[in-house]
Amino acid sequence: MFYGIEGITQVGFVVNDLEAAVDRWFQRGAGPFRAFHAIDVPLVYRQEPTNLKLNLALGHCDGVQIELIQPLDDRASIFRDCFPHGWPEEGLHHLGMIASDYDRFLQTYADQGKLPVMEGTFSGYRFGFIDTRDTLGFMLEAFERTESLLSFFDEIRALGKARTGATPYA
Repeated sequence: MFYGIEGITQVGFVVNDLEAAVDRWFQRGAGPFRAFHAIDVPLVYRQEPTNLKLNLALGHCDGVQIELIQPLDDRASIFRDCFPHGWPEEGLHHLGMIASDYDRFLQTYADQGKLPVMEGTFSGYRFGFIDTRDTLGFMLEAFERTESLLSFFDEIRALGKARTGATPYA
């Protein structure tokens, strides 16, 4: 089903309060988390350039990266697509996967009439979201496999392995 993908590596949740969500996940055994506050992310949403302002945190739980996303504006986005009536306390948004063949992943879905609903570039790698809510109930995110991506994901994974239990943030 996920052509060009190495495996599922991330589960993403939209939240209405990043600090409360990090605390909940930390109590569940996740983390510690690396948090990014009030970041302004340049993206392409439905083939139009845009920027989104977000708080987000990344941590690990039982071998899976947990991404907590708190949108800080009301701009049209994949987050608003999934939660048109406001941000939930915590709502499943997407599964994230590393794509050894990112272009093949996108082409497979394009052949089915599903273009990326949001795309961007971060720290030397491309990422894109496909809206699969009609068949899977959530979005899919693919990350282009690059050394910078692997290094960043390894860094987040290492935080979880070094967990002391003292604080939810690294």
